[in-house]
Amino acid sequence: MKKRISIIVSCFALLVGFVLSVNPVKAIDVEAGIETGDSPIAYAKKEVKNISTTDGINRVGDTLEYTITLSNNEPFSTWKNINVVDPLPTGIDFQDTFPVLKNDAVTAYTYNSSNRELSLTIDKLSGDDKTLEGVIVRKDVVKLKFRATINKSAAGKTIVNSVEAFGESNIATTTNDPGVYVDPIYNPGANVTVNYQDTDGKALASPAQLVGNLDDPFTVQAKTFAGYELKETIGATSGIFTKDPQSVTFVYQKVAVAKTEVKQDPPTKTQTRNATLPQTGESNSGLYLMILGLVVITLTIFAKRRSHS
Repeated sequence: MKKRISIIVSCFALLVGFVLSVNPVKAIDVEAGIETGDSPIAYAKKEVKNISTTDGINRVGDTLEYTITLSNNEPFSTWKNINVVDPLPTGIDFQDTFPVLKNDAVTAYTYNSSNRELSLTIDKLSGDDKTLEGVIVRKDVVKLKFRATINKSAAGKTIVNSVEAFGESNIATTTNDPGVYVDPIYNPGANVTVNYQDTDGKALASPAQLVGNLDDPFTVQAKTFAGYELKETIGATSGIFTKDPQSVTFVYQKVAVAKTEVKQDPPTKTQTRNATLPQTGESNSGLYLMILGLVVITLTIFAKRRSHS
């Protein structure tokens, strides 16, 4: 009988061992009545929105609201003693007049102005779980919010803000927000208009408009146009943006077309010889006239001698 019982117990133990190897039993937090034990998987997401404008343009002086979402994505686990550190970039200034919120409730925090770090702590974040009675307990999700102001150093740049969250057992995560591009014009001066025209006042190109912040420097250069050359410049080609509009006009004149002389090649020896020698017909005519003249002279002399005799 004892032998049979021993065999049954051994078989039962083997069966239990097999079941546990396939589906391990979670450790149980007796006090809370919740299963725990797996390693946490830290999750963080950071978002930013401009609460000062609705036109989609971020400008110096606008207020940005940052939202940090933290959670533990591993079921049946707990992420404990979490430190959240957010180093602010130089393009934004922390707003200490607005409270830091944790799930829309005011929470304690520390801001170090020397290294520009915002920090706070979270006791724990539990993943999805269930009680001993089988009731599902959804994971903890914490949303932190704080605000910052865009300063002048961010003009014309993209601000990217990061956050790091780390807890026990070196469980940590780091993430960035999508980034915010800041319009370079924050204290606009009046435009500088640049004109390009000929001596008759006809535009050779559309006028250019230069924009910039008050007291910022500007410089303009003349363009080139085919068939024209710069004659004069009306207005300053460099200066600073002021409260009053300014203009620069480049005046061009048409370029005179130079006459092209057609040069002939000097005559060759053959051409020179042909030009000096008489033609065949001209040579015979001169010979006949010479013979006729001699005949006339001879007859005249003969006639005079005969008359004397």
